[in-house]
Order: sequence, then structure tokens, then C-alpha cells
Amino acid sequence: MALGLQKTKRRIASVQTTKKITKAMEMIATTKLRTWREKMLETRAYTDALVEIIQDHLSGEEAFSHPLFNENVEAKSDLYVVITSHLGLCGSYNHNIYQKVAEIVRKEDDLVVIGSKGARHYQNEGEKTIDRYAELAYKLDYPLISRLGGFLLSKFKDGKYRRIHIIFTHYVNSMLSEPQVATLLPLPKNETVHTNKNAFGPIIEPNIHQLISDLSPFYVNNLIYSKLIESQISEQSLRRFAMEQASDNADELTDQLLLEYNKERQAAITQEIAEIVGSSGVK
Repeated sequence: MALGLQKTKRRIASVQTTKKITKAMEMIATTKLRTWREKMLETRAYTDALVEIIQDHLSGEEAFSHPLFNENVEAKSDLYVVITSHLGLCGSYNHNIYQKVAEIVRKEDDLVVIGSKGARHYQNEGEKTIDRYAELAYKLDYPLISRLGGFLLSKFKDGKYRRIHIIFTHYVNSMLSEPQVATLLPLPKNETVHTNKNAFGPIIEPNIHQLISDLSPFYVNNLIYSKLIESQISEQSLRRFAMEQASDNADELTDQLLLEYNKERQAAITQEIAEIVGSSGVK
């Protein structure tokens, strides 16, 4: 009986220690979630302005004749940039991304994986990955983002890929995030802007093709940057929720173990009383 009590007591201590860890991770995730939200708000205006310039001002037949506005029809494969996490304990975050990749990526397509979790997963699965950027999953290093953006632009300009996409996790609310796909290249077209022949667009020097070539790296880099931020928000939100659930489960398990401990303790006391009474010879 005493051995059973000690075992239950050790289990209670173990569960309480685990709860301290999950509670600490929940607080850290909450703090990081707040930080990434602030960064998202800071970059949203810049991102919206870039998209507006690309879609509303760089339009018309002259702009759309630029190679960056058109698919490489001769290429047979697409390239996907996949954003996963660097750390675990974030619920279904990575699993949902893996499912999205399995749904849309074909055998002939290539992957660029961001995050060590995804790199290990696709290495074990034998998937074809052409480059890895594990650090970008937890550290927004703009020179590294620029290197990735330059790599993607060069591959698209060389006609190696038909389209280039990015798979990320879209933040819906604190309880829900979902994987989505955004197209990096070719650049987005707004077919309705140039329909009014009487409208005058901006005067561009030296020419519109040069502006597109100069502006496209900023657009691609910023789109990658914004999707990394949104993925970080989703990851920290899911990790906070997972750790909150783990802490609640620890409380429930502790209550069950305490009830079990008290029952065993009461049974041990009753048995000791019975043994004392029995040994005293009292009838």
C-alpha cells in the first residue's frame, strides 16, 4: 500500500512539473504573438502600397508584355516555397502544411523549405527540395530574405519554372489558422485598370519595363516577409492554444490523481486501524 501511495505521489509531482513547463511556454507564446502582431501592423501599409503600385499603376499591354507578368509556358514544373516551423509543440501547424503540400504539389514540382521541421520531414519523405532556409522560420533576416527573393527571380527569369508560389499559414483568429497558397511570380495582373482608354496613367522614366525590373525584387521580398510574419503569428497562436490545453489537462489529471491518492491513503489508514485493533485482542 505504501508503495502505491509513493507512486501516485510521484506521478502528481511529475504532472505538476509538466504543467509549470507548459504554462511557461504558453506565456512565452503569448508574448511572441503580441510582438509578431505589431510587426504585421507595421508592414501592412507598405505591403498594400506595393500591391497597389503593381496592380493599379503597372498595367496595360506595355506592362503586361514584360516577362515577369507572364507564365513560362514552356516550363513543365512549378516551384513552391513552403513555410514550416523551427520548433515543435505547435499543435497541427506543420501537419496542416504537409497536407496542403500533398494536395497541390505534383511530382515534377520542386520545393524550397523554410524551417527545420519541414526540412527534416521532406528529407525523410524523399521529396525533392532545392534549397533550405531553416533560420527564416524563427528569425526575420532581411538579407537572407533578399537572397531567397533573388534566387526565385533568377529561376523564373531563366524560364525554369512555370509559376512560383508560397505556401504559408493564414492567421484567422486566436483559435483558427489555415494553410493557403499565394503566387509570387508571375506578378499579379489587374485586367480592369487599363480598359478606360481616356484615362491617363503615370508618366514613367526611363520606361515601364525598367521600373518593373527595379520594383519586382522589393515586391517579392516584401511578400515573402509578410507571409513569414503571418506564419509566425499562426504558429505562436497555435502553440499558445496547445500549451493552454496541456495545462488544463494537467489540472484535470492532477485532480484525478489526488482523488486516487486520497482513496489509497484512506484505505491504508483503515487497514492500519484494523490491524491495530486485531492485534490488541479486543473483541
